[in-house]
Amino acid sequence: TATEGRTDQDVNGVTANRIYSNASITMWPVLAASNTVLRPRDSTSDGNSMQKTVLNIKGTSVSFYNAHLYAYGDEIRLEQLDTIAGILAADTNSHIVLTGDFNLHLDSQFTALTNIGFNMVNNQNGPNTYNGTKGWEWHMDRLFWKGFSAQGAWAVDEIPRELGDHKPVWVDLTI
Repeated sequence: TATEGRTDQDVNGVTANRIYSNASITMWPVLAASNTVLRPRDSTSDGNSMQKTVLNIKGTSVSFYNAHLYAYGDEIRLEQLDTIAGILAADTNSHIVLTGDFNLHLDSQFTALTNIGFNMVNNQNGPNTYNGTKGWEWHMDRLFWKGFSAQGAWAVDEIPRELGDHKPVWVDLTI
């Protein structure tokens, strides 16, 4: 099963008022899905988004969020992260996972999430999540969780460059 945020296109298929979309692919039944458009970029109606997918994992409802924050400028990114923290704080589900490309590298930039009880899986001293050819060191792809009984193994996987400029990060969580 797959759920997806949206990218607006005009009648000719040209992207207009672009909403950077996110997708989740799961083997578990999807109970609900929605998309939240975050603060638009200055002087545009373009915006990043956060997708929410509620999954039924072996009889337990899990809220799974996937976000992509603005690429240029910490002020907008931190405002978007505050919006996300407010949404997560209001989620009444007892098991919540947040993943995404936050375009933030420092652990200290994620206090909006850690202050409301989220555990940060990978950190600024962890494996590089950049999957390109320019030699950059990225720690912007992160995983956070709340409400699970234990965190097991986690890793950043090596993938072919053709699959994207970000390496996937995964974690084993116990309900």
